[in-house]
Amino acid sequence: MKMEQERGISITSTVLTFNYEDHHINILDTPGHQDFSEDTYRTLAAADNVVMLVDAAKGLEPQTRKLFEVCQMRELPTLTFINKMDSWISTDHVKFGDLDQQ
Repeated sequence: MKMEQERGISITSTVLTFNYEDHHINILDTPGHQDFSEDTYRTLAAADNVVMLVDAAKGLEPQTRKLFEVCQMRELPTLTFINKMDSWISTDHVKFGDLDQQ
């Protein structure tokens, strides 16, 4: 989608489907930006597990915190992945101890 490329964010949810051994796996990519959060919340209703992506350069954003809370409320197992560590300029952005407490 042109707007997604221009803004560098996901605007709509997409799915990647594949088989692994005797399992059928669906990976759901949802928008993380707050302007498109309703699509994310609807998609979470179909999820069994969550991989939460945190941008090290931006830190733990308010929308990400809200999504963590929704995942906890729904008791979804959540794996946190911190990307863009190579562009991490300041230790003020993501404090790993803070992530564990959240």
